[in-house]
Amino acid sequence: MSDTKSRAARGGKARAAAMSPEERKRIAAQAAVERWAKVKGLPRETHTGVLKIGDGIPCSVLDNHKRVFSVNGLLRAFKTGGKSRTTLADGTPVPEFLSANNLQPHISPELRDRLTNTIQFMPMGGGSLAYGYLADILALICDTLLEARAAGVLRPNQLRVADGAEAVMRAFARVGIVALIDEATGYQADRASEELQRLVEAYVVEDMRPWVRLFPDTFFKQIYRIHGWQYQPGVTQGPRYVGKFINKYVYERLPPGVLEKLRALNPVINKRRRHKLFQFLSEALGEPTVDRHLASVTTLMSVASGKQHFDDMFKVAFPMTGDQLLIVETVNPPMLPAEVDTVDVPAPPMLEHVNGVPLIAVEARPSEKVLYVLRTNGPASVETLALAVYGHNGRGDSREARNVSQNTRKLLERMRRDGLVERDSLRLWHLPSTPG
Repeated sequence: MSDTKSRAARGGKARAAAMSPEERKRIAAQAAVERWAKVKGLPRETHTGVLKIGDGIPCSVLDNHKRVFSVNGLLRAFKTGGKSRTTLADGTPVPEFLSANNLQPHISPELRDRLTNTIQFMPMGGGSLAYGYLADILALICDTLLEARAAGVLRPNQLRVADGAEAVMRAFARVGIVALIDEATGYQADRASEELQRLVEAYVVEDMRPWVRLFPDTFFKQIYRIHGWQYQPGVTQGPRYVGKFINKYVYERLPPGVLEKLRALNPVINKRRRHKLFQFLSEALGEPTVDRHLASVTTLMSVASGKQHFDDMFKVAFPMTGDQLLIVETVNPPMLPAEVDTVDVPAPPMLEHVNGVPLIAVEARPSEKVLYVLRTNGPASVETLALAVYGHNGRGDSREARNVSQNTRKLLERMRRDGLVERDSLRLWHLPSTPG
């Protein structure tokens, strides 16, 4: 062990000897800064960028999720010239352009607090500690200048600064400054994954909890019934498919990432998992969520005539991405009226259900005499374009449409752009007029 340490020490001395005095000094200074930052518990910069307002304002996101502006960068944004900062009589450090006596009545306590309490942090590239202002200071400074301008107390040279503040305020809404910084620094893309990770952590616990029955007997009894299997009370070892059924209709309906985390905590060893996945669900959120979902699934199974009927109802009750769109292709499309006076009309009897999915309404566009759109409930109770698009050309023939109207094409493109239908997966049909 001592020999290993001595070799490492000799290697370190050799590397130091190969460096120039400037390099050794820089590395030593950086190490001192990092030690000091660690002792003080300072936040670290994780993302950096330039907010495109005026000539650009350097901004950062820290590892404590605070968004900050560079102190010097923010001061330069107002192009006031002269020295950057000065101190008021009460000791508040302020930008030089805010130190004038005629502005003091308009500086809010909140702005004074932001100016006094700068944020010290470790920059991404190392080097000296950096200083920043919390992001909302920009709007507070602009408010001060614009309030003073409205009061008519500004001098000509201050009016130019106030005009700049007005331009800044036009560039962003106060509540939107965080989003602008996230976009400028690239933090926006990382934020979703971090929030998803926090959600997963709320559902899952790292330490396995004691086994307590979560799946009731009635749940398994209904699984056997809709599949036509013989159910034997007390028999715990059922068909292997039951596990796949539970994954599909229970665990896969948890938020993204939860099932993957459960599987990682309870890996397959010798072709089986040692524990039940639900033993790693959190008591506060994970287990109650699954318990409520099990009650709903059991109810659906109890009223289903069979597996397919249950599956159709389940997709309506718990739609996933892609479930809400069912393309109906038929050689003999149903008859629809050529003209409809109202926008939303009841679906014809033969269209009330398609593959077990209930239709909410038929949206007709009588002025165009071209398009009928069947609609059903999508995720989060939002009505989405779904199921099928039909066209009417009045020629009395039914065939796959190749030449459809410009309005129809526009709607189809919008549906594809919104992700409601994939290109070339939708069939359009010309419908004959209803006789008489």
